[in-house]
Amino acid sequence: MKCARPKCPNTARKQGLCAKHYDSPAAIRGYVDGQPVRDRIALLVSLGVGHRTIYEETGLSVDWLRKSTGRVQLVTHRKIMAIPLPKGFIPGGEVPSLGTKRRIRALAAIGWPLKQQGRQLGKTDCARNLLAGGEVVLSSTALKVDQLYQQLSATAGPSNRSRLIARSKGWPPPLAWDSIDDPDELPDFGADSKLSFPERYLELREHVGLSDVQIANKMGIELDSLERQLYRYDMFKGRAA
Repeated sequence: MKCARPKCPNTARKQGLCAKHYDSPAAIRGYVDGQPVRDRIALLVSLGVGHRTIYEETGLSVDWLRKSTGRVQLVTHRKIMAIPLPKGFIPGGEVPSLGTKRRIRALAAIGWPLKQQGRQLGKTDCARNLLAGGEVVLSSTALKVDQLYQQLSATAGPSNRSRLIARSKGWPPPLAWDSIDDPDELPDFGADSKLSFPERYLELREHVGLSDVQIANKMGIELDSLERQLYRYDMFKGRAA
């Protein structure tokens, strides 16, 4: 078995370390509170420093970075804290909004409505306003959205309507992204991207802004047929006057 120290090729002797690293100062083998490390990782990721970059800088696996809990080795703490923040970053300053907007849309795509996200961020309209905002956001806001994303991105939300609306708008879910902050990355929707009737209807109704009569014409069906489909999917709200 190799030494537990990243990139060390020596054979482990004691406590998973080779003789060289085991005999190094005892403090290096100590453990400290892991929350500052996790906060630093979240901040780095929100500023566009991906897990792959962190791995290349520290030798720590991407899986560990995503799932780490509890205490961490002091050597790990030192390595993470030594990764510089992106040039020009000022605490309380602004960072690119791309990753923040992608996270909000991804959560909506798995059933977390914008209003519910906003409430968890501190204000009902917060998520919607961020999507409508410019190319930068406050770094503190980016960090808050990333923390919410880490909390919810592995759990399906309660709103099927949110999923349908997000699908109709082409918003990728979390699993479509490998590095969500990478501006050059394209989402992978998988092989099956065909819209269902509810998704197509919501796209035309809420995104394009067509009336039911116009939607029926667009789909090449009679209005009565459209309404029967809506009734079937529990989406019929009555014929407009």
